[in-house]
Amino acid sequence: MAQLSRLVLTLEQTDAQRDTKLVRIGYEYTLTCSPVECERNASFKVSIDVLGHDLLRDDVLASALDTHIVECGGSDSAPTVTKRSLIVGQSLLDEDVGVDEIKVRVIAKDDTGETVELTSAIVRGDF
Repeated sequence: MAQLSRLVLTLEQTDAQRDTKLVRIGYEYTLTCSPVECERNASFKVSIDVLGHDLLRDDVLASALDTHIVECGGSDSAPTVTKRSLIVGQSLLDEDVGVDEIKVRVIAKDDTGETVELTSAIVRGDF
């Protein structure tokens, strides 16, 4: 089964983005396919959810905000590093009063229905 690792979340806002109430969400992760998945050229539908960290249960702020396909290649089982970013309205990240605690969850589902997921560390900000 494939593995997800090295998930890093960044939230950035330029002065112009702050004025227009936009935020850039960046994330990077590594997907390592098993040798069997590489041999059968498996593909993974990858999606991210944006979560607001909470004590009891995290709030889902956006489900499947970004989706894409990652393919395992032939006999090469080298890990695939994916780096993506998108711009969202800052109100999406305004999960509670005061400082917001944001994280992303990456979910990779292969063509047989097997799923693997990983959640990032928390990034704090005032959105």
